[in-house]
Amino acid sequence: MYHRRFKNRPGRKILNLQGRFSLIYTGGGNFVYTLPGKDTPVVRRLDLSSWKYRVSLSAGAFALFLFSGFGIWTSQGTASSSGVVVEEARISPAELEKRSEALKEKIIKNNAPHVDQSFEYTVRPGDTLSEIAAVYKVLPASILSASGVKRADEVKPGQKLTIPNRPGLMYRMKPGDTLAAVAQFYTVSLEDIQNDNPELRDMDLLRPGTKVFLPNAKIPPPPPIWFRPAWGNLSSGFGWRPDPFSPGRMNMHTGFDIVMYYRPVHAARTGVVVYAGGMGSYGMAVVIQHGDGLKTLYAHLSSVRVRSGQDVQAGQEIGISGNTGLSTGPHLHFEVIQNGKPVNPARFVRF
Repeated sequence: MYHRRFKNRPGRKILNLQGRFSLIYTGGGNFVYTLPGKDTPVVRRLDLSSWKYRVSLSAGAFALFLFSGFGIWTSQGTASSSGVVVEEARISPAELEKRSEALKEKIIKNNAPHVDQSFEYTVRPGDTLSEIAAVYKVLPASILSASGVKRADEVKPGQKLTIPNRPGLMYRMKPGDTLAAVAQFYTVSLEDIQNDNPELRDMDLLRPGTKVFLPNAKIPPPPPIWFRPAWGNLSSGFGWRPDPFSPGRMNMHTGFDIVMYYRPVHAARTGVVVYAGGMGSYGMAVVIQHGDGLKTLYAHLSSVRVRSGQDVQAGQEIGISGNTGLSTGPHLHFEVIQNGKPVNPARFVRF
């Protein structure tokens, strides 16, 4: 850190404290010292021949004497954090090496003490789950899972909750659970689970009810919410049926027909409108794109309340049912399309 112009000066005396302070003797009672600066080192000159520095010099010499005495005293016996004293000045090099190796081995084998990953909290009147989670800096879902509580509204005054005291999730094994499947679901390695649960001897056979701490568990996002798009009687389901416009002929019906007379139609799931308008025999229709390669189709509408490119939320009104297109009466034709092919809507929506 010392100034470069003194680097090659003959007879220089340098005290350099790596990156913190440098003191350079330039002769005649003159010194140059450097200190860390914001962008470059700060360089200052010190002339001890000046009277104003004599008092400071005397005080500095006294401090140096005390510091040297302290260093000599500590060199006689240096205490380590493990309580072992090595008397470097009074033992042979061979004995010093022997003791050092013993100390190193002790430090290496000394594992960190096991810390409980959770503690118990009694809910007080006025407490909410979100407030408790904020106080202890854990996720509300972690408290629910560790406490065996399904919903936040089930938390009541006087109830005892298990609070994880470090990042992670306290999981209670259920019938049919395997630790490998649980670890995969929460994106945790089995090695980390074993390190944080030393009391679990046989990790392959864990009884239901056994608590396992999952360090740094990642709670997967909840499954998407599906809404029933309309309320009414189901007049036709998914599958083959007689063609209502060609007697004696069968055709594949690719969705559900819900009888409803000019009533609001709602988006079955959050998504983006990719089409809104006339669609031939489907009449006025809306198509919404969702994640996972899924789309939903709402047909035979009398009016459309959304536009193409608009974001919609599950349950949001998107139009009014009707009798447009090739239809035998006012109803909603609802389809679920997965990867370009119609699938049974009953897989996603309960009617």
